[in-house]
Amino acid sequence: TFADSDVDKFMKGRGWLAVQSSNVAGAHYSPLYRTMTIEYLNGQRVMYWNMSPQEAWSFVQAPSKGVWIWDVIRVRGKGNSEKSRKPYKILRPAMFVEEMV
Repeated sequence: TFADSDVDKFMKGRGWLAVQSSNVAGAHYSPLYRTMTIEYLNGQRVMYWNMSPQEAWSFVQAPSKGVWIWDVIRVRGKGNSEKSRKPYKILRPAMFVEEMV
């Protein structure tokens, strides 16, 4: 049933949502604290604050989770790699870095 779905658990802050992405492994949303924790495929885990339920739902609906992160959370452009529209804390650093070919 929908009440037991991963999306429902995600929106209620009761579970991680695994996603299909070239950069994002999954996310956890807390409606109580309005935080979203995103785990990237490189192992890095980042918690973002001030995330509304509407933003969490838009993450679920986004066809590209990476594009969503750049559109909603991060700041695009050269020299902006550490900038964010949302306050954040790195909970776990990247565990590996992909080799550039």
